[in-house]
Order: sequence, then C-alpha cells, then structure tokens
Amino acid sequence: MIEPNESEQPAQRDYDDWKRTKIERGMAQACDRSMVIPIEQVLRELAV
Repeated sequence: MIEPNESEQPAQRDYDDWKRTKIERGMAQACDRSMVIPIEQVLRELAV
C-alpha cells in the first residue's frame, strides 16, 4: 500500500481513514458473527 504524503488532499485522507475503519470493522465481524446484522433484517429494511 502506498503511504500518504504531505501533499495529499484532505478528502483523500478522509476516504482512506474511512476505508481502513470499514475494513477493520469487517474483519472484527468475521471473528465475532454476533456483530453481523441478520440478512432477514437487511432485506426487510431495504424492501421497496
């Protein structure tokens, strides 16, 4: 992975931070399945 440098845009740093957090949460969910939202709930909430 390319390390951020001083001239990097703030929006890109924010996105990179958001992406890293999202991946870390996903990895934690993979270890603790009780953190995952049940598919039935997801489908119910997304129903058109």
